[in-house]
Amino acid sequence: MYNGYLKGVERMIDRLASLDAYSYFIAAVLAFFLTYIIMRIAGIRKILNDRDELEMDIKNADKRSVMERCAKMFPIETMVFNGSEFKKGMNVRITTMQRKVFQGEFVGKNEMDIICILTREHIIAHEIRKITDMVSVDDIKTE
Repeated sequence: MYNGYLKGVERMIDRLASLDAYSYFIAAVLAFFLTYIIMRIAGIRKILNDRDELEMDIKNADKRSVMERCAKMFPIETMVFNGSEFKKGMNVRITTMQRKVFQGEFVGKNEMDIICILTREHIIAHEIRKITDMVSVDDIKTE
């Protein structure tokens, strides 16, 4: 068995020795490009995973058209979070795992468990599983 292993190694060394410099150059360039592509994909993936919320400026946008698009992207108007029910149009305050706090109007939820909140300056889309607390600001004001 050990001799069979050595024969395989010898055969591999003989084949590598028979390659010319051009073949080594092509292999090195190909390895470089494959490594570059893999690193870029890993970097993009990391950026996407690090970012929990999607934020869009609405200062200069037409609020009505933005709300129509949000209503199409987040069609579910009612959701339950920690036993409390939230409906479209309610003023809510959410706290994320990163301890960021957003307060605004609840627009809706989609099938991918992402909610949309309209604040004074931004539209926030955030994954529900990364929200630690969600309360209705309307309930706090009436108490």
